[in-house]
Amino acid sequence: MDATELLTIKQVQDITTLGRSSIYAFVKNGYFPKPFYLTPRKPRWTSGQIEGWIQERIDDRDNA
Repeated sequence: MDATELLTIKQVQDITTLGRSSIYAFVKNGYFPKPFYLTPRKPRWTSGQIEGWIQERIDDRDNA
């Protein structure tokens, strides 16, 4: 996956196995990367953001 590929909320859900409401709750509390908006109703994340977030979870586990 290219680090600059733009992902929809559905793609982010599929990759992370998180639900939509969990993703937005995590964004709100700063635990998950904020999306940017192509238009007011089109949030997008870069694949690099999501891959980085997943890697941080793995690193946290490994360093615990």
